[in-house]
Amino acid sequence: MFGILGVAIYNWREWQRDKTLLTRESLPKQLPPLESWPNLPLVSILVAAWNEVESIEQHVNSFNSLRYPQKELILCAGGEDGTFPLAQCSTGYGVVVLQQLPGEGKQRALQRCFSESTGTIIYLTDADCLLDNESFEWVVYQIVSKGEVAVSGSSQPSPGQSSNPFIISQASSQIYSSMHSPDYASGMLGRNCAVKRELLECSHGLEVPAPSGTDYVLA
Repeated sequence: MFGILGVAIYNWREWQRDKTLLTRESLPKQLPPLESWPNLPLVSILVAAWNEVESIEQHVNSFNSLRYPQKELILCAGGEDGTFPLAQCSTGYGVVVLQQLPGEGKQRALQRCFSESTGTIIYLTDADCLLDNESFEWVVYQIVSKGEVAVSGSSQPSPGQSSNPFIISQASSQIYSSMHSPDYASGMLGRNCAVKRELLECSHGLEVPAPSGTDYVLA
């Protein structure tokens, strides 16, 4: 009994440490206000949403809440759960919804999104992710003001997942790894990365077959 209690106390302490680490280290560095940026190019956010009826509305709302003014969301939505018709309700200023077909897959869905987009910066994320000002702007800023052509950020669990020890421990491990990674890496995080349009066009990065791991193939 004492052994089990000791393990429980140890795991609880580790969980609290991970939560503290996640909160402290996942916050991006403060950026200059948008009005001081050299320019604010149009950013096209491409999302393939398949069977995401439970998260698609929140995702679109997070897009609409971004303070960055020059943005568009291109959604390729489908599935058997009603994702496409629900996504269609969001069609309007800055939001374009395409229908994703059965068997099309994420890579081909993103190709069609790219064809419909007009931004000079292409931002990739997932339908079950919530966009926020700080992380979105940090990624875009590196291209706008630092001369980068491809940038990958990190992510953290949503507020509703903060009570799950497994999710927190996994996220903390990723944050710790990113803290010690070099400035230039060979990989990209598909739920938070941006690429200059001209680079995607000349590399044909979204045209290469990717049965899984679109972000790895693109990188």
